[in-house]
Amino acid sequence: NFVLDMLLPETDDMSRAVSVLGGTTGEILGMSGKNGRWTPVVWSATGSVRALTIPLPSNSSITLPTAFNVRGEVVGSDAGGREAGWIWSEAEGKNDLSASLAGALGGNASDITESGMVVLTIGATTCVHNPSCWRTYLWQKASGYRAVGLFERNSESSVVGLGANESGTVVGWASVGDSESAPWRWDQSKGFTRLAGYSASSSSYGYATALNSTGTTVGASLEPGSGSIVASLWPADASIVRLSPSDPNPSV
Repeated sequence: NFVLDMLLPETDDMSRAVSVLGGTTGEILGMSGKNGRWTPVVWSATGSVRALTIPLPSNSSITLPTAFNVRGEVVGSDAGGREAGWIWSEAEGKNDLSASLAGALGGNASDITESGMVVLTIGATTCVHNPSCWRTYLWQKASGYRAVGLFERNSESSVVGLGANESGTVVGWASVGDSESAPWRWDQSKGFTRLAGYSASSSSYGYATALNSTGTTVGASLEPGSGSIVASLWPADASIVRLSPSDPNPSV
């Protein structure tokens, strides 16, 4: 927080960091603002801050960047009106990915890989008993959209994708009806894997946010003993590890 405060433009008094590039670049994606007005920015390792000229449509009030890559591609969503998941770069401008899916009720682009693979979640009307539910897709410029599908083959499930790796494995959370959200990992060959909780209950609350090239996944899960949501890691075998076992406080 100290470093980011030092890098803010003098006219701003708030900041939020959302993503950092790997490797040696050290660039941080985030937002800088004042009085409810936010600008997407990139902080460099040398101490400079660069505003991103991502256009905001007239029917939205805020642009929320979520991730970026070394190719200069940024993903995020527009909110405060019609929600839209998008990808943007200085070279190609802004592409509303959710608008290209028929029947989509807005959406959010939550992650992008180095090759440009985007995790997109949209509001959909394809569930039978609920007026709307969530559906997740992978998108690439060359190949278009690929649906992640239905969690546990249930048409009433809401599926939210939060992270992906270069092999196309996706993680996130899902719920069916009024059930608590469950963390999952998905790939093309195995489909969905429900990630373990700290209790034997299949409805144990949790969510997965990111993973690495080996499939090791991070997120948070309800720990029944303390009654807290705690930062958690799922190895490739989908077992669960508490990241701060001696800390009784909630963590993410």
